[in-house]
Amino acid sequence: MRAFLICGLSLFAVLWFIFAGLFLSNKLPYISLKIFHNKNMYFWLIIVFAGLAVYELLYALVLTLFLKKKKTFLMVQRFLNALVEISIPTIMVYLSFNVFDSIIKMDSGVGIGIN
Repeated sequence: MRAFLICGLSLFAVLWFIFAGLFLSNKLPYISLKIFHNKNMYFWLIIVFAGLAVYELLYALVLTLFLKKKKTFLMVQRFLNALVEISIPTIMVYLSFNVFDSIIKMDSGVGIGIN
């Protein structure tokens, strides 16, 4: 169930970034003007969230199949899942460092007003 929920949220994020990139790019120029490896950030965010949605959907389908057959995942499959589950947030933080100022990213009061 969790995988289907994350898949749905990721698809919503993909639709939001497509909408924002097409219709709000002149209202949100700070993000839309950022270029990362010759593509704007909307492109990369869409790629990351679409990849997460596909991964979670496949994971949910395989998990459902395994539960019906009363099988368990092998250790390699568990490590692969952990690798993906850890890598996606890491990629999101990496992309956010290329878009937002560090004060906005970390959302902390530490260092505000200190120059």
